[in-house]
Amino acid sequence: MGGKGLRYGMVQRSSRWIEVPAAPVSLEGREFKATLNAQNLVEKVSYLSTNDVVGDYPIEIAYTDYADFGGVKFPRHIVQTEDGHPTLDIAVNDVKPNAAVALEVPANVQQAPPPALRVGVDKLADGVWYFSTPNARNWAVDFGDHIVVVEGIGSEARSLAVIEEIKKAIPNKPIRYVINTHAHYDHAGGLRTYVAQGVTVVTHEMNKPFFEKAWARPRTIAPDSLAKAPKAAVFETVSDKKVMTGGGKTIELYYMKGTSHNMYHLLVYMPQEKLAYWGDGYNPPEGNEPRDLARTPEQSMDLYRIITLNNLDVKTIAPAHGAGPKPFDNLKKAIGLIAP
Repeated sequence: MGGKGLRYGMVQRSSRWIEVPAAPVSLEGREFKATLNAQNLVEKVSYLSTNDVVGDYPIEIAYTDYADFGGVKFPRHIVQTEDGHPTLDIAVNDVKPNAAVALEVPANVQQAPPPALRVGVDKLADGVWYFSTPNARNWAVDFGDHIVVVEGIGSEARSLAVIEEIKKAIPNKPIRYVINTHAHYDHAGGLRTYVAQGVTVVTHEMNKPFFEKAWARPRTIAPDSLAKAPKAAVFETVSDKKVMTGGGKTIELYYMKGTSHNMYHLLVYMPQEKLAYWGDGYNPPEGNEPRDLARTPEQSMDLYRIITLNNLDVKTIAPAHGAGPKPFDNLKKAIGLIAP
């Protein structure tokens, strides 16, 4: 069927599907479907996308209220949904057919290879390591006969790169636990990599059903290591507080009740080292500026409130985002308790 270089797609016209020739273009091997109305105008385009947390999910784009703009039919209303949730709603007021556009991409940009994922490794304290990629950081703690990782942040690629560095920093010991501060995608996108390696996920009790449901979904677009070799996730959950000990180290987990960033958020604290790990909200900037200028201060206040409410003796915050470890006094300055 069809000549050289053509492939066929499925297009729905009225109430039936017909096979029509389509251009020899594909995107990551995915099938796109277009629905035409009686005037041969596109009413809907649908396809699958993917996410490290929820796997495959449908995207649908609906085009309605067509009008004539200089001889070109174009929709005046465009609505996009992702996994059934509206994510884009555009009203089009004007269309200029064949408008001249010059978008010049410099040759060095066109030819630039994707940057290699490099992991920075810093020692926060004896047996406590900090692993950094651009604006994404997590801990690994030596618990004597095993390792506890704080946050499966980012993606499978990042988790694999970090695990490789963890094994160099703390050799010949298995990773037994990975602590998840909250279920936002950037903080949970690398968790499945640990699950695939038999690591137990420690998270708030209300996050467990979400992960179980999300991780049961299909992953045909970009199958990860857990999709290729499925196994059941093992969880240990936190209600209000959990204490983990091993190898002379102690990690305390506190439910950050009433915080604005996420309903089921954990604060990670090591009392001997006086270290705190904050998953999101106060991202200390570079240099001496204490304020996180990208955010309003209420989430910084949340962090301070939880620390003081639990009488935690914090000296250093080494968080998930921002410029890395900073003195606790920087947080006080950011919320106006100490003069900057």
